[in-house]
Amino acid sequence: MANHANLGKSLETLIEHANKQYRAKGLALVQKVATPWQVIRKGKQIVSAFPEEKSTVDFIGVAGDKAIAFDAKQCHDKTRFPLSNIEPHQMDFLGSWQEQGGTAFFIIEMTVLKKIYRLELADVHMYWLKSLNDGRKSIPVKDFERFLEVKQSGGIVLDYLNLMGRK
Repeated sequence: MANHANLGKSLETLIEHANKQYRAKGLALVQKVATPWQVIRKGKQIVSAFPEEKSTVDFIGVAGDKAIAFDAKQCHDKTRFPLSNIEPHQMDFLGSWQEQGGTAFFIIEMTVLKKIYRLELADVHMYWLKSLNDGRKSIPVKDFERFLEVKQSGGIVLDYLNLMGRK
């Protein structure tokens, strides 16, 4: 049974908390990737701001001897996870990361199911390729049953690393 006590917090907040716990235990060093912003000022007043460039993914780091990179997504849809929630440059970045020997994945919270899943890049890539070839543009909610659910364990609020290498 999943621990639903923390599902009210934002997914990224939970991941950042887990990352602090991993670091404290000496298990991993994972950091949130900051998006560079261009700030427009009129004198001292900020009048606008926009991202300077497309960000890569939400988190990168090292866990043991593995470089990891992943993006976190929340989905409120009852029937599917729209692939439009993933930017093409994110798929490109994660693909290149994996080609260089790193581990790449997505952490997706399906709020309707009250569950958080870890989807390996290969799994998402399969749906991505089908969508590019006039296939379905989403991952059906029923398909999430075959993905690994991320839960609290080992004193880590959202233990996404204990799933490495598991299918």
